[in-house]
Amino acid sequence: MMTDGTGTPGDGNWEINLSYKWQKQGQSKQYELPAFDINYGLGDNIQLKVESSYLTTGGVSGFSNAKAGVKWRFYEDESLSFSTYPQYTF
Repeated sequence: MMTDGTGTPGDGNWEINLSYKWQKQGQSKQYELPAFDINYGLGDNIQLKVESSYLTTGGVSGFSNAKAGVKWRFYEDESLSFSTYPQYTF
């Protein structure tokens, strides 16, 4: 299960995450280098997001499916916050 925090980068701020992912199942290996996640804050509670990666599997390489989404943090107090995060994969 993959999770994402409820936080947003704040109004007019960017958050750029780069990572390396790999997976091995039997003799099959899959690499994502780089995997990127780019976020932009609209106000203090809304975040626009795009994520994708450069995928290598079985000797074939190319960009993976991209995801685009909007995160809305609709509740926050000192110890608890909630957000909703619809995404579209294309």
